[in-house]
Amino acid sequence: CAWYSGGFSPKDGEKLLAPLIEAVQDAGLKDAAIFHFPDAYGLTGEGRDPWASYVDVLIEEIDKIAGSRRPLILFGHSRGAAPATCVAYRQPERVRKVYIAACGAMQLGEATGWELLSHSFKQGGDRELLKWFSSLQPENILLHRTAHETSDAEFEEQVQSSKFLS
Repeated sequence: CAWYSGGFSPKDGEKLLAPLIEAVQDAGLKDAAIFHFPDAYGLTGEGRDPWASYVDVLIEEIDKIAGSRRPLILFGHSRGAAPATCVAYRQPERVRKVYIAACGAMQLGEATGWELLSHSFKQGGDRELLKWFSSLQPENILLHRTAHETSDAEFEEQVQSSKFLS
């Protein structure tokens, strides 16, 4: 079972993890699968409350593929670490190993890095969100210009007229 990093569509996340799944299957492990984030399963809401329902859905999806007793190996990349560790916590008798890549450790009772990012985006609005995405894609000149070099009026016009940003 594998989860990709946040910020990817299900299709792009699957493409990102395809080499991993292929290697796992080549090694002889059956029923390797990629799972998605809550919105891909029609779940909505913010914060911690809807998360338990999401983990329930993940376990149901895993059981459809692997049955309810087969041992599991889990992999989470970045934001994918959260669902991987939550499934492991809920299914300790089944999970043999959890691999986490590119994600800092979660601390009990403290906001995760993703929660902190979410709060900063809500406070800073669309422009701060685009500045962050621009920092991840420095070669994207259009994104950089939109996030950093437009007036507020130009920025709002571009957001409203874009099929990707509105």
